[in-house]
Amino acid sequence: MSHAETGPRQAGNASPAAVGDARPAFPHPEAPGGADSPADAWWRAALILLLGVLVAHSWLLKPGGDFHVFWLAGRRMLDGVLPYQAADGLYPFKYLPPVALFLAPLALLPERLANGLWLVLSAVGLLRLVRWSQATLGGGPDARRELLLLLALLPFVTHLLGLGQSEGLLLWLMVESEDRRTRPPILSGVLWAIACLFKPPFAVFLGLVAWRREIRLGLGLLAGVAGSFALLALVPGLATVGAQLAAWQGLLRESTPAAVCGAQNQSVVALVCSLTSLGPGDRGFGAAVALAAGALLAVGGAAVALCARRSRAEGERLALALTFYATALLSPLGWRTNLLALAPALALLFARGRPPDPVASRVRMGCAAALALTVLVLNYDVLGPERFRQMLEQRTYGWLGLAMAGCAVLVSIRSTARRALASPG
Repeated sequence: MSHAETGPRQAGNASPAAVGDARPAFPHPEAPGGADSPADAWWRAALILLLGVLVAHSWLLKPGGDFHVFWLAGRRMLDGVLPYQAADGLYPFKYLPPVALFLAPLALLPERLANGLWLVLSAVGLLRLVRWSQATLGGGPDARRELLLLLALLPFVTHLLGLGQSEGLLLWLMVESEDRRTRPPILSGVLWAIACLFKPPFAVFLGLVAWRREIRLGLGLLAGVAGSFALLALVPGLATVGAQLAAWQGLLRESTPAAVCGAQNQSVVALVCSLTSLGPGDRGFGAAVALAAGALLAVGGAAVALCARRSRAEGERLALALTFYATALLSPLGWRTNLLALAPALALLFARGRPPDPVASRVRMGCAAALALTVLVLNYDVLGPERFRQMLEQRTYGWLGLAMAGCAVLVSIRSTARRALASPG
């Protein structure tokens, strides 16, 4: 949930990589395979350098409006003040009360220093996201593809760092949760719980956990949520928990409806706003959103089931990629930086090691062209404020994200079908 999206500048989009059945379903990003080649080392150095430049640029020149909201919430928690204040106007703190407690350590630092630390950690999270996506879904570690994936996401990355948003850190938490889900699963569930407390749409991973029958991971989620509220009761005091929850709910009631159909929203909720001209409070709006979300989830689930019947490994890869994307698709306020969650789907879409397929190749070429157009042309600097706002109102990023996920589904289905036809017997 972004707080500074109401500012004048906006930007953004995404791209590359997936994997063959000969590989493990989820190889570790640092899986055996030897050290990086000299070329890989140079590509990875370029990737790290790019992130370093973006961090420095954002820290020196960007306002970091969202980070100020986080730092202030942590400071208020330390001072025993409710983090939810009507006087905050366009930039309120909208997260659950335990989140302010998590942010309190940052507020022990001067805001400027804390902002720099936040940006560095966000960059590390983004680096981890693209490396894990390529290694797990893109056919194995490949520094050049990791750099291309970051470049395809560049407008989202610059917007994230410029405002000091939390999406990079939350996706990092989910990557670590996924990577550690078998060792031990309880810790994995706790990491997932922290992400859910920041942004409840990460609870969509419940579907993936249920499909995998990972009960202990679900228990870790419950333990993490319960432990966070227990910590809140212990530190500020049990008497404050009810007041904080009431203040949080009141703030959401006042501030959320106006933003649901706003230009910044690129989720399925906003797509319904544009397609139906309905909005919060209108009869049938909630049903329309539920129908659209349910239909998209059903299509994704059917695609996963189809792939899994032919190849369990490919079905799991597709399910994982679509679940990450669903956290952006189902977000009520759908800030476009949420679409950084497309990284795994893009890694799957552009994966190396798939069987030759002219149709899939044309699909990937079309997707690459659309992503390049988005990165180079559909941005604030090229379009200017008015035309960029109109582009946002047309939900261009939302439609693009849906299209990229759809392409990943199509390529995965065709890949498993061709492997099934080619296999003996």
